[in-house]
Amino acid sequence: MLQWYAHRSRSLSLVWISRGQHHVLDHPEYQAEIEPVGPTMALRFYWSQRACRILARGAVDQLKAYLVDTIQAGGPYGGPETQLSRNRGITTWEGPALIDRAWSYSYGAGYQARVRPLGIRPIAEQHCLILVSPAGSFRLEHFGLHLDLAGVAHVYQGADDVTESDFRDSSRPWHVRIRGVRHRLLYALRPGLLGYRLTEVGEVYLCLLGMNDLALVLVASGLAPRCLARGGVTEINGWELLPGE
Repeated sequence: MLQWYAHRSRSLSLVWISRGQHHVLDHPEYQAEIEPVGPTMALRFYWSQRACRILARGAVDQLKAYLVDTIQAGGPYGGPETQLSRNRGITTWEGPALIDRAWSYSYGAGYQARVRPLGIRPIAEQHCLILVSPAGSFRLEHFGLHLDLAGVAHVYQGADDVTESDFRDSSRPWHVRIRGVRHRLLYALRPGLLGYRLTEVGEVYLCLLGMNDLALVLVASGLAPRCLARGGVTEINGWELLPGE
């Protein structure tokens, strides 16, 4: 959790090269450009040379500030916009990513399926299948061997979501409730950590401990981290902190 907090708290300065109306990001790790698309300026982010997605539209200065905020928060989330395919073999997956060691492929309007090892150290070569939306929400769907999860990922994609910017409530993306208010967790690119969310009672972290073994941890200002609950997906997803707690 401290590593993830340090990642999100780091100072980030992005350098842009102006070429007329086009602004190209000069950075060793991220690829992006701002260009006119229709009547507005658009921020286009590249996951590879040709795989991209428009993240936002607006004024140039607003888009530059938006990208800084997005990267500092752990994004851009999901992946490039692509056609939905039901016949993706294991050879079409990309990875493993250096940060969370996950194999991934993108589908629909910027969604991404990720197969990543359990815990900080791999647990008996077991992995979990996670679907991440362009907004950063995620669904933890299945546990098992890497190749098995990659082969069945299409079963969990959910055709009702792929054209939208985020999961529908009926898909039950990972969330917590705080005094009746629903907060969706954001996907975290760190082994052992699945998601987090800054709320009015502190930061909530979802830790992955093993096969269907998860913990919700609350880190409030000035207090020691506290485990709110530990259990499987069905017990922890939607956990509610009641009034007075």
